[in-house]
Amino acid sequence: MAIYHFQMRVVRRSKGQSAVAVAARRSGERLYDRRCGLHVRPDSGSSPPAVAEIILPPNAPAWMSNREELWNATETAERRRDAQLAREVEVALPLELEDEQAIALARDFVQREFIQRGMIADLTIRLGGNNPYANAMLTMREVTPAGFGRKVIAWNRRELLTQWREQWATIANEYLERAGHAVRIDHRRKDEQAAAVHLGKAASAMQRRGLKHDRLRRLEEMQNGSPAKDEA
Repeated sequence: MAIYHFQMRVVRRSKGQSAVAVAARRSGERLYDRRCGLHVRPDSGSSPPAVAEIILPPNAPAWMSNREELWNATETAERRRDAQLAREVEVALPLELEDEQAIALARDFVQREFIQRGMIADLTIRLGGNNPYANAMLTMREVTPAGFGRKVIAWNRRELLTQWREQWATIANEYLERAGHAVRIDHRRKDEQAAAVHLGKAASAMQRRGLKHDRLRRLEEMQNGSPAKDEA
């Protein structure tokens, strides 16, 4: 059954993390980390992902499609010991979708929400079993034809994270509907979903009892997250 899972985390140098090492682990590819002068190997025994690809915005130079070059350049651009190196987004893919549908969904979401904003995404997708999921490592600096520019602070806004969480559910549900499945996922917390169900039942009961339309409208607006203003 389809479940909602959306997690975002930041790769931080202050935690001893390396963007190159994380990319190697996610992609299953052996990468050379210039900063520490070592080859980083993926986790032993782990199977390679079904998809491991770098998606570039239109203005990015071609060399950034090379995973080793991309994440070493990220490390070089960040000089602080407490630098934030990359953003990671992990989503659970609906079990109801065929493999190709799930892959198309992950790519579509990444394209719409991250690439169009100017980020580079290192997308990996793991299929099979009961836990198919996609992970996207995202760059945090503006991309120019010459390489990396300044950090984009706007991408750190909490409102944007809220939008991404909601958009994942919206786009996943588009793909589920297109594939003929009735199941849907919901980005809201369990208590918010329960409140919405309660309000929906209350509104229906009021309608059956013939109560005033204005009170019914207020309940519906509360359910949609936009409380009505009192009329003069």
